[in-house]
Amino acid sequence: MRFEDDVLHSMFYFDFCPNSAVPLDDLGGLDQYTGVEPITSFLSSVSEFLFGWAFHGYVPFLLFIAILLCGAQCLFDRKNRILHYVGMVLLILLLYPMIFFAIQIDLVGILGIVDAFGMIALISLILFMVFVPISLLNNFDMFKRYKIPYTSGTSGMVSIEVIYLIIYTSTFYVLSLIGIVGFCVALWTCLKVSKRFSGNK
Repeated sequence: MRFEDDVLHSMFYFDFCPNSAVPLDDLGGLDQYTGVEPITSFLSSVSEFLFGWAFHGYVPFLLFIAILLCGAQCLFDRKNRILHYVGMVLLILLLYPMIFFAIQIDLVGILGIVDAFGMIALISLILFMVFVPISLLNNFDMFKRYKIPYTSGTSGMVSIEVIYLIIYTSTFYVLSLIGIVGFCVALWTCLKVSKRFSGNK
């Protein structure tokens, strides 16, 4: 389902901003990275290809980053030195696209009001970025609750989908919300299981 085909979307948008020349796709955040950095653009395109049909706005990119972070953390938890350092390098490298994507988020919404979707996405990315150094320090037993920024960041994705559901109240958005909650629970469980059965104490 595309926004242009959603009657409720059109009614909601033009009630607040009549005769506006702003494209409908701009409501609720950008669908893809709009900057010039090629790596971030590539990751954004991949995230849209994988998840853009089910989720909206910034959620596909956030979800893709969350999955990559989870995978890198699982490698970082391993006792095997090669896997451990590969995971560490991946965690650090993921800071690069998160920083560039965060920079290009437009926080100005309709009628000049702060865009709630953009603000939540920015906070989620910052939390994901905070997760990386805390995870690295956890390797030295400096932070025990290192997963808090990660779980908080994924909660931002749920918040975005909740707002979409409140606005549009359709079955499609109910399914999207259920889907993102399922992804988040799976990622949280994966991190917990990975650390519990890690040989890298």
